[in-house]
Amino acid sequence: MRIKNDRINAPENFDAKLAERTGKALVTFDVSPLTPIAQPIVLQAAEIYYRHLSPWLIGLLVHGSAYKGGFIPGCSDIDLKLYLRQEACVSGGNLPLDLAISLHRDLAHVDPAPFQYIQALAVPLACSNAMLW
Repeated sequence: MRIKNDRINAPENFDAKLAERTGKALVTFDVSPLTPIAQPIVLQAAEIYYRHLSPWLIGLLVHGSAYKGGFIPGCSDIDLKLYLRQEACVSGGNLPLDLAISLHRDLAHVDPAPFQYIQALAVPLACSNAMLW
């Protein structure tokens, strides 16, 4: 999945002037390479992660059966890796507790069925080591 700032493919109701005034760019998530059944679930999760982590988010990667196919309904999970700037984390490489609780609260509204759950690993990267794409 790719995250891209994209005003060329903006939806008809996108207000470019409002985006410029608020400093928010249009962000789209390309879920087309994923297993079709996983696409709406991953899109919901990606939007939540982006909403909470955008100041530090470098990239979001989907791997496992949601990407490769071959998932087992009710058993397989959706595997995500979140690549974050180191500043997002407190000591020990964890997200601050209030941010983690807020993320969890919003993610709890995403129904992962037919997958069992959504699993994400946050990977803090030093800016000098980060590959920006």
